Amino acid sequence: MLRGKVDSDAAKQAAEDIAKGLDGVKSVKNDETNAGIVSLTREVSDIMTSANASRTAWQVPGVKSVKNDITVKEKA
Repeated sequence: MLRGKVDSDAAKQAAEDIAKGLDGVKSVKNDETNAGIVSLTREVSDIMTSANASRTAWQVPGVKSVKNDITVKEKA
């Protein structure tokens, strides 16, 4: 799930496209954004996927802060 505020619809779409291209991403929910803060939520299989999502979000123009609330699925 992407949340945060960007400067244009093009930047919002770019963030969604980048997120969809990450390994392990099955779907992207691109919500309204607020003051340049992007919130990442979901469950992923490993910590590297979470880190890559944060790094990718920071690269989107207009992003001022990334709140990573992604949880890593425990291995059974």
